[in-house]
Amino acid sequence: MLNVGRIARSVLPGGIYSWLRATKGDYPMQNFDALQAELEGRAKLVIGDIREIHDLESVFNDTAPLGFASIDVDIYSSTRSILELLASTPQRFLMPTVQLHFDDVWSEWGYNKYAGELLAIEEFNTLTDVRKIDSDRYVDYWHGGRNPWHASMFMLHVLDHSLRLKPNSGRPKVISE
Repeated sequence: MLNVGRIARSVLPGGIYSWLRATKGDYPMQNFDALQAELEGRAKLVIGDIREIHDLESVFNDTAPLGFASIDVDIYSSTRSILELLASTPQRFLMPTVQLHFDDVWSEWGYNKYAGELLAIEEFNTLTDVRKIDSDRYVDYWHGGRNPWHASMFMLHVLDHSLRLKPNSGRPKVISE
């Protein structure tokens, strides 16, 4: 959902960029009830200010933990708010690794770690000990080569996940000399 006053970018003929101020009603939801019905049992659509979502427990359940999220919020502060939610989400609602897609990390104006989504990721990694976000190094292999959109794929590593902490009794123990 587009918040009132959010800045949106559009491309004018000839490739010239302009900044437009979006106002309430510019991008209306076509049919919320139909979309929610289509998603029923598979996903939950949450519309509103990210800062007003205090936890993700109401969104997820522990029988279907989060394994993928597409983060399309455009600016640093919104990205930071989402990452704060992921940092505080109990591990039972998350897979041991969660694939993340950030849409604004490979554009010419947002592709640096000093602004936008990449800055929020850098800060997240600095502020958290048991949750880390890194680039998805497997996506090239999985999709048979390098594509530009692969730069937008990351992995949230849930280092405090119970599946990561279980002892692996099936492997032989290695004793160092």
